Amino acid sequence: RQRRREQHRGKKSGDWNVKVQRDSGAIQASFPYLLVSIGSGVSIIRVDAPGVYERVSGSSIGGGTFFGLARLLTGCSSYEEALALAEKGDATKCDMMVGDIYGRNYSKIGLSSDAVASSFGKLMSEKDPQGTSRPEVSESLPCHCHC
Repeated sequence: RQRRREQHRGKKSGDWNVKVQRDSGAIQASFPYLLVSIGSGVSIIRVDAPGVYERVSGSSIGGGTFFGLARLLTGCSSYEEALALAEKGDATKCDMMVGDIYGRNYSKIGLSSDAVASSFGKLMSEKDPQGTSRPEVSESLPCHCHC
């Protein structure tokens, strides 16, 4: 998550629309590929050749979900505020980690103890979740900065 935040910092919306020039040999060698478009939702498109593509999957969970939940749960008023809150939070206070379940890594299937097993999973317990801070809730949003 930290690397994604660092990549996001300092970006302006126009920075994402940069045209890149590549030679035709490199272009042909890159097919087929999956193009993932992340916005309000997510679309996954298989591209077989220039102009030959098909939407193969997608999800309604994307940037709109992140910001909508962030506004609802933390009262933030902008996407940037939600990201700033998340940087201050500790998701492990809300999220249930593999180590919380197994007490260690679950190496049988390659999961480290610090992998998220359930977003907001610790809030299912009988313990009152009201002590959870806004930054922790924002950091725990499942699509935090994946959008």
